[in-house]
Amino acid sequence: MEEKNMVHLLDLAEYILTRLGPMAASRLQKLLYYCQAWSLVWRGVPLFADKIEAWGNGPIIPALYQLYKGHLKVYANFFYEKEPTKLPLEIDGESKELIETVLEFYGTKDSHWLEQLVHMEEPWRTVRPKPHQHGQKMQEITPASLSAYYCSL
Repeated sequence: MEEKNMVHLLDLAEYILTRLGPMAASRLQKLLYYCQAWSLVWRGVPLFADKIEAWGNGPIIPALYQLYKGHLKVYANFFYEKEPTKLPLEIDGESKELIETVLEFYGTKDSHWLEQLVHMEEPWRTVRPKPHQHGQKMQEITPASLSAYYCSL
């Protein structure tokens, strides 16, 4: 069950793509990660319900990854085309304000810059996969770890 003011992940991804245009899927993942982190800090609740995991190149939302796997770039309506039964939902004003604030800072950055930033920050670093350990289960970057770290900044 989704809490009040929680956004469906596909609607959030589509909103970002509509606002910023086509982009590398890895960049979108990091923008979604920062939207979640700052929602936990500023509102005290997650922006979306989906789990974030620490993968080798940074945070990944597996549910979204499954939809774009095999595609390096994504564009507006990409996810709605992949999930034709998903009806777009309106994002409430408070959530839009939060998303816009995050995009104002992080939205101008490229994938490499965002990846380097994530790699310096504790939530990903503490649970990231160890190099050369294939078959390792990916660890969740928990809302609690996001909240604790970003609240401390």
